[in-house]
Order: sequence, then structure tokens, then C-alpha cells
Amino acid sequence: MADLLSALPVELLCIIGHTSAHSDLPALLLANKALNEHLTPTLYASVNTEYYNHARFCVRTLSAEPSTLAFGRDLAALVRSFSLRYEYYGNPTGKAKLARLLPRAVGRMTGLQHFTLVANNMCTPNVCAALARSAAPTLRSLTIKTDVPSGWADGSDAGVLRDVRTVFPELNSISLTLGKKEEVPWFDFLERILTSGAGRLYNLSLKVYSASLLSLLPRHTVTWAHLQELELSLLDVPLDAFSFTPNVRKLTLSQPVEADALAQLVLPPSAFPALEVLVCPFQLLPLFLPENAQTQRPIRTVRLNEASYDEAGGDGGFSRYGYPQWDELLEVLACLPRSTGPVTDLSFYVDWFDAGAFGEDLAPYAATWERLLVVLHQGPGRESAIATFGETLFAHAPRLHTFLLSDAPMKADDFSMTFPRKRQLDWLEEWDEHPNALKKVAFTTDFVWTKTEDGWQAPPINEDSGDEDDDDEEEGEDDGAVESDGSAIMVEFN
Repeated sequence: MADLLSALPVELLCIIGHTSAHSDLPALLLANKALNEHLTPTLYASVNTEYYNHARFCVRTLSAEPSTLAFGRDLAALVRSFSLRYEYYGNPTGKAKLARLLPRAVGRMTGLQHFTLVANNMCTPNVCAALARSAAPTLRSLTIKTDVPSGWADGSDAGVLRDVRTVFPELNSISLTLGKKEEVPWFDFLERILTSGAGRLYNLSLKVYSASLLSLLPRHTVTWAHLQELELSLLDVPLDAFSFTPNVRKLTLSQPVEADALAQLVLPPSAFPALEVLVCPFQLLPLFLPENAQTQRPIRTVRLNEASYDEAGGDGGFSRYGYPQWDELLEVLACLPRSTGPVTDLSFYVDWFDAGAFGEDLAPYAATWERLLVVLHQGPGRESAIATFGETLFAHAPRLHTFLLSDAPMKADDFSMTFPRKRQLDWLEEWDEHPNALKKVAFTTDFVWTKTEDGWQAPPINEDSGDEDDDDEEEGEDDGAVESDGSAIMVEFN
């Protein structure tokens, strides 16, 4: 079989390589020299390592001299996307050696386009300097989480970053996580990236906890003129400092807001005029949709307190910085109709709600909603009143096709809502007695109900999960199944 494959034209071999499972490629490469020559670039084009032990072997291979590797090929030069993510606390075996080899490996990646380094004690000045020397002309996205000098196991000198003068003409996405004690020398490195020579920057994420660092960034207005997505974790910097980014369509403000800081926040009417997606602590929403404004922002998607739910993977997200109460949340939601978007996608995180009042409380703002996600910190009160949502809420939301009730926070505490499937189906059928556009509904992160021509269907019960009902029922089709999202592991060999 290997001989037959190697006899195929090169373009067909490349197609086979790109369409094969990543875990099957090493076996093909080891079959014979011809397959190795043609498919090795496919294998090493994307290197994604999520475990410390895997990182040791992978980085050792990529840092080796070509003459010491099979067929004498410089494997690091083949890498187009490099991602190293892991959490390993303490002092693992070989950490210093890995830290010393990583700059050497990165320094050989001369065609690198995407670089991610989120690993303990691995992001050092030597690594970033090597990246600037090897990949500055080709790099398109950069994601790094820096470390304090005490964690630099490769003997880095802070002065290395100050000497970096390279520009990044293709760079359009930056994500930087920087701790409170790590401002120097990373500021010099970041400032040199945020120059007019950094290409067109479309995405910028700054999880930075240094007010002095962020306060100096707005002066790079030329670089940020094309910015479309902006994420900030610090609110000590006035929001009007970023009003020179007129093309921002997605804004994420992830840091919790203290009452004193909230009173001092000012957002000029001209700031973020094209904003369509807003992710922020719930208290900030009225700042972006103020009362009696001449021109309102065209916000279409609102996620409060980082509430999220992945319908494909079943993962729920939420803020751990406090649980909004229902009354104070309702006061904030009253500004939603002011958006010229209008708001079609709403997600919020709340401590608790009374199911008897839920529908009537939300109905006045629901006319434009197409998707509603509610992340609960604890189970709802008057649970039986969920059956009335069809009359009290969904009949007033003619465009709402997806309703998700996420128990992600409770699952994080080893507890979740356990509504029997038969009861869930009864609720759905009662909702259908009133006009609605619902197509997908979930009462937990475990599975999703999907409306078909045969009625509401859910994936079969997973016996291993303990998801059982008190009542007998037919198993539904798996159209609404929430599948787990597995991560592919890169296999390396010498």
C-alpha cells in the first residue's frame, strides 16, 4: 500500500495528507522515504501541544540541527502554526532544559504565521526575541502569557527585549496576558509591536493589570485605525481613551467593576459608534445604551458577565466575580430596546430567578430576540411555572428560535439541575400551545432539544452519565446532541 501511495502524483499525496486524520500522518511518514518527503510539511505545518511531557519531546525535535534528524530536514522551518499550552505548577523535570531549547526552536521557525505560548515559565525575553528575529516578516497572530523574571529558567536578560527593533508587517491579531509585576520589560516589546509598521491590527486582547501600561497605548492610533475586536481586562483606564477606534465591532470588558469605579466611568457619545457585539459586566450596559442619546449604537449581541454556552460542545462560561440579583439585572435590561441593532442575541448570568415572574419580567424587551441564554448560579424558584413561559414570554418573542438555560456554574460546584426528560418534554409541548418560533431548547448543558417535523427530539440517554428519568419514554433522534470537542494531539518523532 505504501508503495502504491508513493507512486501517486505529488498533488494527490498532498490532498491525502490534508484530508487524513492528524493521528494517521506519522504512520504514513514512516512507510517510506517518498511519503516522508511529501507529507512531512503537512504534519509539521501545525504543532499544537497541550501537555508538558509532550512539549519536551516536541521542542527537542524542533530545536535539533537538521543534520541530526531523519533525512536532514529542518522541521522547525516547516511550522506555520505553533501553540504551546499547559499548566504545570511546581518544578517539573527538565524545565530548565525545555526553557533553553524553546528559543532555539522558535528561532528556526522562519515561516511562522501563528504563535501561541500560554505555559508556565516558558514565555521569556529570549523566546520573544527569537520570534522577532525569525518570524517578524510572516507572523499574523500572536498570543502570549508572560512570566515574571523569577520564572525565567533560560537565563534571559530583560535587555534583550529593549534591543528588538523588528516590525511585524503582517501581524493583525495580538493577545497579551500580563501580570501586575511584569510591566517591565514587556512594555518595550509590546510598544514596538504597536507601531505603524505592525500591519493592520484587527484583533487586540490585553489582559493587563497595569494602569500605567494601558494608559500609554492609545497613542498608537495609526496601528489601531483598523481594529475590529478589542478586549480589555482593566477599567482603570477611561473608556474614552479608546474612542479613536471607530471600526471596533466587538468589545469585551472582562474585569469586575467596583461601585466607586463605575461612578467615574465616562463613555463619550462618539466612542465605539460601530459596536455590534458587547461583552461586559452587567452594570456597564447602560453606558453603551444611555437614555436620551441622539444616536444609539447598533448593538446586536449582548453578553453580560461573560455568560456563554457552546451548543456544539456543551461548555458554559460565566463570571466568577459576583452573582447579579434578578431585580438589579432587570433594571439594566430595560435599556436594550434603545439599541439600533436591534439586540437579537442576549446572554446573561444571574444568581437566581422566580420562574413565576421570569416571563412577564422579560417580555417587554423580547420582541427582537432570536437567541436567549440564561446562566443560573442556583436553580429557579417555583419550578413548575416554567410551563407558563410559552404564554408569558415566548408568545411575545416572535423571532426567538433558541432558548438555553445553562447550569454551568452549578456543574462547577459538582451540582446541576436534574429536570426529568419527561417533564422537560411536557414543558415544551405546553409552550407549543402558544405561538412561538422555538427550534432549539436546553435546560442543562448536557443536551439540547431540537424541534423536528415529528416534534421535539433529544439525543438518546447516555447510561454512563446517570441521566435517567422516573418515567418511560422513547429515545429521540440525535439531531440536537451536544458533542464533546476533543483536542488533537500532535505526534512528534525523530
